[in-house]
Amino acid sequence: TVPAMPIYLQTAVIVDESEINRITIEKQLIACGVAVHGYDNAQDAIAFFNDGQTANILITDCRAGDMSGTDLAQAIQQTKSPPPIILLSSDSLSNMSPSDLGLFDAALAKPVLRRELFETLANLEPCVAKASGKKTATRKRKASPKPAKAHSTKPVRPKTTRSTAVSYTH
Repeated sequence: TVPAMPIYLQTAVIVDESEINRITIEKQLIACGVAVHGYDNAQDAIAFFNDGQTANILITDCRAGDMSGTDLAQAIQQTKSPPPIILLSSDSLSNMSPSDLGLFDAALAKPVLRRELFETLANLEPCVAKASGKKTATRKRKASPKPAKAHSTKPVRPKTTRSTAVSYTH
């Protein structure tokens, strides 16, 4: 059974240069009524937050198009209302330093399965409540998020040749 989508999640920003990976996650969230802003590069996501827009969660690939996911996480944490951040990776996280891993609230291995995505989002509910100013129990950011188990199949990583900023709302 797939866990239910957390109630708190209303808006998500997803950054992944791979259109297939980005759209796969977007569709999983949109089907649950989440407004999704998908970008194939980090600069567009930074502009989203710098323009005063907010999201309950940021999901970013370790390669966010024009910069690393780590650099994106650092930039987002300097904005007015930084959300919890989930790192996506098809590589081992063992190459990342503990301080870099500490920028993220959770990590998921690609390809992202719906169950793992929803479980991770449910576990981040206290972080989201804290970021949105709601009074509930909160968790501190972990120094080293635990990635989901790796899958035996490798995701297809097509190159995107154009910048696409897509916003979906239902």
